[in-house]
Amino acid sequence: MKTTILLFFLAIITSCNKPDNITNNSNKIAYYNFKDSDSEKLLPYTENQQIIFKNQFGEERVFKITSVSKYYRNSYTVGMGFFTSYAAKYFDYDEKEICFMNSLSGEFRIVFSRWPNNTELAESNLNYEYPSSFNGCIYYFPYWNALPNQNYSESYIIIDYMLNKTFMSSNGTIYNDVLKFVSNNNTPLPSSNLNCPKNVNVIYYDTKKGIIGFDDLDNKNWRLQ
Repeated sequence: MKTTILLFFLAIITSCNKPDNITNNSNKIAYYNFKDSDSEKLLPYTENQQIIFKNQFGEERVFKITSVSKYYRNSYTVGMGFFTSYAAKYFDYDEKEICFMNSLSGEFRIVFSRWPNNTELAESNLNYEYPSSFNGCIYYFPYWNALPNQNYSESYIIIDYMLNKTFMSSNGTIYNDVLKFVSNNNTPLPSSNLNCPKNVNVIYYDTKKGIIGFDDLDNKNWRLQ
């Protein structure tokens, strides 16, 4: 599963929506679309929704949902670089992106996709839909202090649905499908933004509701309101 997710994030760099001059030998190209079992993981955030996290000292961090993907279908293509004027289309896939904005700390995103387990195999046969997986990733969570490892870095947190789930109570609500992401770094990362210390080392993520809380190295516990 970890290999599949990492391959997706590498491959997505070369993918884009279909340009006008894509070459393709068939109109029946494989399409890795979201399955019914994926729907509850896509999160119910809506555009312009406000998300508030408050700690035990009454401090708040407020995020606004600035955009939520309305259309999921994308094309995986290779080409359209500096030295070529065309792109080869290999398959279509679904992707949903949710963007969060805080006026002081900036933007982060949560991205979901349905992607083939073996990208090279999917490229070799454009017309056959091979086994695929649902993938999720949190990009650029502004306070995160992780050093690079297999699942986490400063810029991304892979949502590993295979982790053991637990329950958690936050602001009177009980969440039953909570994943705990731990950076394993007890030192803040350097930050040029005084309003955005990179000192969060634990994030709590409910698979159906999204981020419900996080803890920092100042012993502040931020919880969804």
